[in-house]
Amino acid sequence: MTDSQSPLYYLVSRLSGKVNPTRMLVTLTARMMQEPDLMLQDTLRRFGVGVAGAFGSSTAALRSHQELAVAVAEALVDQLVSRQSVPKLMRIAAALLGAGANPNASHKYPIPVRTPLMLAAEHDLPELFDLMIQRGGSHSGQMRMGKTVGRSREPFSQGVF
Repeated sequence: MTDSQSPLYYLVSRLSGKVNPTRMLVTLTARMMQEPDLMLQDTLRRFGVGVAGAFGSSTAALRSHQELAVAVAEALVDQLVSRQSVPKLMRIAAALLGAGANPNASHKYPIPVRTPLMLAAEHDLPELFDLMIQRGGSHSGQMRMGKTVGRSREPFSQGVF
């Protein structure tokens, strides 16, 4: 697991960034402007974001130099997008599911009880969602505000998730 995320959950988040890099950029930039939680502090500390201090707990420099934070976020997103392809990530997902990865496994971070299947629905990844349903994903899991993961693709186009 990566930071308490299963390999499948991590893959869904990477695929989401590849399919929708603008969403990833907006999210990453917004997170850089907030006070970091413990997980983000550890990430900043480990990956050498020197402007966050030795413990990754100080983001004041990022907030005071927003253009630098945006440039860093753009470079990270560009790197992700250039390194991976959607077909390759889908093959990896199929391999993980074939090896027993659980699309219904709940995670503690970043949102408690979110599953890879829920993340695929929320990030508008209908092909991956369908693959996970075919491989044992349960559409009865609860989404936020009491919504459930549905069987059809209708919620993807209507932005329910």
